[in-house]
Amino acid sequence: MTTFVTKLNPYPLSADTPIRRLTPPPPERVNLHDPAVKVMTDLRRVKLATIGPDDNIDFALQVMIHAEVRMLAVLDKDDVLIGLITARDIMGERAINASNSEELPHNRVLVRHVMTPRSEITVLHMEDVEHAHVRDAIMVLREAGRHHTLVVEQEPDSGRCVLRGVFSVTQIGRHMGMEITPGGAAQSFAELERILYPQVGMT
Repeated sequence: MTTFVTKLNPYPLSADTPIRRLTPPPPERVNLHDPAVKVMTDLRRVKLATIGPDDNIDFALQVMIHAEVRMLAVLDKDDVLIGLITARDIMGERAINASNSEELPHNRVLVRHVMTPRSEITVLHMEDVEHAHVRDAIMVLREAGRHHTLVVEQEPDSGRCVLRGVFSVTQIGRHMGMEITPGGAAQSFAELERILYPQVGMT
């Protein structure tokens, strides 16, 4: 016969009971000389937020807010990556231009109207990233004028490339304790230091 040491008593749920939300730990602080992998979102550990091309952009924005991200991978019905959409695409000129060109009200503009298609996406290879530094990741984002860039790696068995990670200027900025803008390519590491540290010119 089983004997219970402690009896658990059920109680009514209070009407004002809040939800205990997970508070993520502060990001690890890095500098320009640290390995780039420290600021890469590793898709082996973090699930990539996705959306469909025929979903409404307002719905896509809600998905971003819920997932606490600013970019979604656009997948077709076979889960193949066909594009990327960012919060800037939805809230900026792309959505306005799509609304005008498609003659649609804003609330009927679809993801496929404003996303960056696969043909315009460039990626980094994990083999290169493993030997790169934070400064290199920042410079490639600034040079492209983008807030995000994808990282792929080759599967040893099949030989095909699969998504492995994402670099984000916002995420890098959190790790460095500063805001980083993607515009304006730095021609050298020294120039990048002057851009990021205008008061001291160095880390």
